[in-house]
Amino acid sequence: MTTIELPTNLVRPAFVQRMESELRANAAKKGDWHTWVPSPLTALAELQHHETKMIHAIEHGDAERVSEFAADVANIAMKIAEVFGSQNDGRLTAGPLKEGEKT
Repeated sequence: MTTIELPTNLVRPAFVQRMESELRANAAKKGDWHTWVPSPLTALAELQHHETKMIHAIEHGDAERVSEFAADVANIAMKIAEVFGSQNDGRLTAGPLKEGEKT
C-alpha cells in the first residue's frame, strides 16, 4: 500500500482572519453568533444563500467578493457543525429536519 503524505498547515490564517472579520461585520445585522441556534432549515437556507452569492461572484470574476462569501459559507458550515454535528459536545440539541418547518 502506498502512503500519501499530506501537506501540513492546510488551514490558512488569512482565511481564518477573513472568517472572523465577516462574523464581526455581520454581528450588527444578525446578532450574537454565540447565542444563534438556527433550525436545520434556517441553517441550510443561510448556507444556500451565501453559496449562491459566492457562485455569482465567481461567475463575475470578483475575487474580493469570492473571498467574502467563501468566508460566509465557511462560517455557516462551522455553525452547522457546532449545532448539529459532533462538535456540539452534547450541549445543544437539535431536532431532525421537519417537513413544513419555516425558516
